[in-house]
Amino acid sequence: MVWEPAREFIEQTNVWRFMRRLGLGPGGQPREAFLQFSREEPERFWDEIMREMRVEWATPYGQVMDASRGPEWTRWFVGGRLNIAHNCVDRWAREPERVACIWESESGETGALTFAQLRADANRVANGLRRLGLEPSRRD
Repeated sequence: MVWEPAREFIEQTNVWRFMRRLGLGPGGQPREAFLQFSREEPERFWDEIMREMRVEWATPYGQVMDASRGPEWTRWFVGGRLNIAHNCVDRWAREPERVACIWESESGETGALTFAQLRADANRVANGLRRLGLEPSRRD
């Protein structure tokens, strides 16, 4: 048995809001329309995903995908550069109390980690790696 969420629940999700923005939500089979859109218009789909997720690019990409060498060798977001740590952690840590992770142990103990705490921990790890001689590399 697979859980099927109620339509009221679905219509409150970020994915539903995204589908509606793309004009894929009303009537028919919205899930199938969304999947069809992703398959038939992958360049537009992934460009829209980047906008929806508000990914911040250090250098904007000039082309979403280049599949000229075949699908298995597709190059994504050609010409773009981004800092994954910034997009996943740093930009959210601007709000010191914003929760990044909520956990529960096997014993029932619970806790939360804020983005600010996560950034501090990640910076400690990065600084430790630098002290060991690791350096960032650039991959063009």
